[in-house]
Amino acid sequence: MKKLIFFILILASLGLVGYYFYDAWWKDDNGEPLVTMSEAVNDAKQIKNEVLDVNVDTKAGNGWSFIVVGDNEGVNNVSKKIIEDANASGADLLVNVGDFTERGQAGQFEEMVALYKILEIPWYGVIGNNDMGYVKTYDDTNYRKYINDELYYSFDHKNAHFIILDNANRNIGFDDEQLTWLENDLSKNNQDYTFVFFHKPFKIPFEEFFGDDETPLSRKSNEALLDILNQYKIDQVYTGHVHTYLSYNIDELPVIITGGGGAEPQELLGSNSFYHYIETTVGPGGMDNSVIELE
Repeated sequence: MKKLIFFILILASLGLVGYYFYDAWWKDDNGEPLVTMSEAVNDAKQIKNEVLDVNVDTKAGNGWSFIVVGDNEGVNNVSKKIIEDANASGADLLVNVGDFTERGQAGQFEEMVALYKILEIPWYGVIGNNDMGYVKTYDDTNYRKYINDELYYSFDHKNAHFIILDNANRNIGFDDEQLTWLENDLSKNNQDYTFVFFHKPFKIPFEEFFGDDETPLSRKSNEALLDILNQYKIDQVYTGHVHTYLSYNIDELPVIITGGGGAEPQELLGSNSFYHYIETTVGPGGMDNSVIELE
């Protein structure tokens, strides 16, 4: 009983002290409250909204980036420099749009895998035509063994969806099974940004003058791909294959060729041929592609 009375006295004392501080600190000289209950509730709501805004920015990375490189064609000074830059860049990940190797040989893949083990961020591969060896004997065995057994796949990172496709074999292009998978994948995607990667670009400006690297089947598959992509918001398509840099549009679809990762540069009408890679920054205000030129 004594303990109960003592506990009640303590509560009463705390109440009196609390009232004193409220009366001294939360009222003006005329005894009016400095903050009304409705004002306090509105302040709490504002704080909640600010916290929610911070959470949205955090999901978006509040400014994050990734690197895209293509056509290393082996270990060389340029491919080494790109790995070095990527480690120092603060980028979240790297995507290689194909032609890791010059001829798809096991020894060449082993050298590239050893180089990419130095990379301190996650990286993802796209199969290139050179990664399957010679045209007449296309074989993806070594690529599947050393880089990735999956030739097309997707993943999410922060507020973006990444789609990796395979059109390396000019005799096929994008096969029907892959296109069916793509349509299903895009139908489920609800991310803010969507990025698509494959090796061989098509419908390049002025290709009527220098030709394309297509067959009747691959051209047909290209049209099927466009029919699917045009139904969705695609923020950027990244390709390689041609050893140059070029930004162009297929209708409303923005495409970048980035083939400056180490192979000998190639001139194309309207393109810039130099060693380079792309750094894409994504933030609350949008996305931006930066071309990083290398000596």
